[in-house]
Amino acid sequence: MRRVLLAALVFWAVPVMAVTVRTGAGRPSLEGWCLLGWGTGSLVGHGGLTDQGLLLSAAQVPPTPAYEINLKLLPQRALLFLFQSPGPTGKLLVYADNELVSTASIPAPGPWWMQITNLPSTGILRIELGPYCDAIFIEGIYGPCKAPPPAISVRSGVGKPSLEGWCELGWGGGCVIGQGTLTDKGLELRSLQAPPGTAYELNLKLIPHKTLLFLLESPELGGKIRIYLDCQLVATQIVPTSGPWWLELSELPDSGMLRIELGPCCEYLLIRGIYGKCEPCPSPFPWLLGGLLVGALLVWLALR
Repeated sequence: MRRVLLAALVFWAVPVMAVTVRTGAGRPSLEGWCLLGWGTGSLVGHGGLTDQGLLLSAAQVPPTPAYEINLKLLPQRALLFLFQSPGPTGKLLVYADNELVSTASIPAPGPWWMQITNLPSTGILRIELGPYCDAIFIEGIYGPCKAPPPAISVRSGVGKPSLEGWCELGWGGGCVIGQGTLTDKGLELRSLQAPPGTAYELNLKLIPHKTLLFLLESPELGGKIRIYLDCQLVATQIVPTSGPWWLELSELPDSGMLRIELGPCCEYLLIRGIYGKCEPCPSPFPWLLGGLLVGALLVWLALR
């Protein structure tokens, strides 16, 4: 009984770190922060993805527009949100597992930011439109960089490249996030108007190649494709043409999740195939020679 009471006293004596929220007007410094994708969150209510970011727009019927993030899918215990507000008034409500932890007032029309720290390792973080807030854009969500992202090499070109020395890989090492369909033409990715953004993810641990070649096709040029490694943005590729084109990624790490995500103004992308550098087949001559020598030795021993 004494041990139970002592444990209870120790529990109540240790302060629980509360979720803290800070805001500011303008653009903050992004040094030490890495852009996260939309894959860990979901849109509730009215809104959609635009070229300015994720729009949350008030509606006359429930549910109240909000953006929810599953914290179990994020290793970061702090998040930085970049907002764009059309009006100078209004509030955002911040919930952690349905508990209101902060009411953030919009500091000014235009760009502003909100930093949330001391987040728990599990639960749902919810950013909800509050009183007098009719619309807001989430331009980006950032988390503290775990380490500098790997410096991979990215090359692209128009048309169909030479496939000499390349071997086609199957679809088994990857999965589609969002809206995608496997057809006789290849893997068709279509943009969603709400998170999570449509993407193709590859588990690099299942692929022995350090260089990958993607054969792609786009209906129009000018859109953007974002390339992530373990939720860290490493490159943004502009679609160079309307028609076939290719993307080569080299110096890839041995493990991690490679994510090819449809970015702004990219409504459709066809992945015709994924290729890796062919590995030379071992020559059977040494094994054949060894077998002949062993056979000759056995015959010689049998005739003695």
